[in-house]
Amino acid sequence: MASHSYATRCLSMSVPIETISQTLGHRSLTTTQIYADITRTKINEDMTPYGTD
Repeated sequence: MASHSYATRCLSMSVPIETISQTLGHRSLTTTQIYADITRTKINEDMTPYGTD
């Protein structure tokens, strides 16, 4: 599984971002937070039709 898919899937299952960062070997949590931003954007896009954001 690619890093992006792995991180995004873990975030969607509420795995702590610190755990994801460590398992991906990131030196900085900031690197892992890029996936969190992508995930939040996707969630907002998916939920907009339902009046939830």
